[in-house]
Amino acid sequence: MRRNCKVITTCFIGRTVRKNTTIGGDPPGPFNHAQNFPTPEAVLELVALIYDLECKVDPGVESDTIIVNNDVGWEKGNRFLESLHNSKTYSGQLKVVNRENFGRSFGGYNSAYEIFKSQYEYWTFTEDDILVIGDGYFRTCIELFESEAKIGFVAIQGISKEFKLHAHGGVGMTHIRVLDAVYKTLGKLPHRERHQSQAYDDIIVDGEIAFTNSISKLGLDLAEVQSKIPLYAYAYDYMRGIGYLLPDTEQAGHSPTQPPQPWCARQ
Repeated sequence: MRRNCKVITTCFIGRTVRKNTTIGGDPPGPFNHAQNFPTPEAVLELVALIYDLECKVDPGVESDTIIVNNDVGWEKGNRFLESLHNSKTYSGQLKVVNRENFGRSFGGYNSAYEIFKSQYEYWTFTEDDILVIGDGYFRTCIELFESEAKIGFVAIQGISKEFKLHAHGGVGMTHIRVLDAVYKTLGKLPHRERHQSQAYDDIIVDGEIAFTNSISKLGLDLAEVQSKIPLYAYAYDYMRGIGYLLPDTEQAGHSPTQPPQPWCARQ
């Protein structure tokens, strides 16, 4: 039986506050997402929510959850993550990895790959403030991936043409053979190294964009997931009960101002 994993990156550092999700990107969509996690305590609340959802959401396949902590030495958060290590989730086990804080989420993706590359076949990647919680999301992504030989990455949040072709946020699913090919070509999954600038723009260019653009450069396609229900939600919007229209929502008979609820069938 094949094994699957979902990698979620986090860091106990307060983030810039954005109260509302707005339209942006090329093509445009609700990609400038709201966030309100200005303190380590707020991030801890977010991680607790993630754990709760990992215990309730059915991904549609057996899957372990790997939380990668870009460790900044905040002991309260680290102790909480330690208490979750090896705990049971809906369809597998939760594992915690602590690493030095460089490269942000994409450095975390690289660390998870290097540690667990021999253990898992299909991989879903997301950041802590983008909740991949649509019922059966993993099964849906695998079915699309396996439908065409040229697909190298299934984008859950959409595909962007800004700067270079890439999956928004690097959020989505791929296969270990694709990750192996990227790693063989670049010597890593793309991210900023510890000795390089950690400025936000550099992280975006050499992390978020480069991560899935490197898959495209292998001659593989980035495919946008097809689903009649949303497969993800922005964490701060989710916490406030706010949603937005996603592709296929209107076609499925839902009002553009009232997205299908609940986001997760077992919430």
